Amino acid sequence: MTSKTSILLIIQQNPGDAVAYYRRGNAYKKTKNYNRALQDYSTSIKNTAAFSDLLNSYFFVHGWEEKIPSVREAMDDVYSAR
Repeated sequence: MTSKTSILLIIQQNPGDAVAYYRRGNAYKKTKNYNRALQDYSTSIKNTAAFSDLLNSYFFVHGWEEKIPSVREAMDDVYSAR
């Protein structure tokens, strides 16, 4: 079983697994599929906002330096997606 397959199975069996979404988001980020990565990071954030590495990756993919003038607005963006 490949790593990709195991992540998909984990997500299917436990859709609340924030780490699985984070890892799949990282896989999408590696292939520059930023829209899919952002979706998975957002889902993971919804499942656990305390995952600081996830937040860092989310902000990287979201392009917060250019698009979002403050971290507070970024967090409002994340929580409005809940």
